[in-house]
Amino acid sequence: MLRVTPTAEALRDPANADFVEVASYYLGEVLRRGCPSRWVYREFRDEGDPITANFKLQLNDDEGYTAPFHLLSLAIKDGDPGRTRAYYDVWVG
Repeated sequence: MLRVTPTAEALRDPANADFVEVASYYLGEVLRRGCPSRWVYREFRDEGDPITANFKLQLNDDEGYTAPFHLLSLAIKDGDPGRTRAYYDVWVG
């Protein structure tokens, strides 16, 4: 992620949309398989975010949800690729 989209601006750049979509989907599928959940679409994104930001994971018990695009965005903002792994541990914990 940090090689292709090293900044939040690069993450939101339409030129990187395909890459960001695949990265968000991949992270979401890893999280989905770690804890019973499903993909949902919510029209809820920040200004400037791509449509990818509307796709969330909803726990099967409906107790919570997460947003793969926003997790990637935070990891880039912090410059910490380990953040997604740490979140995985919380999500499946």
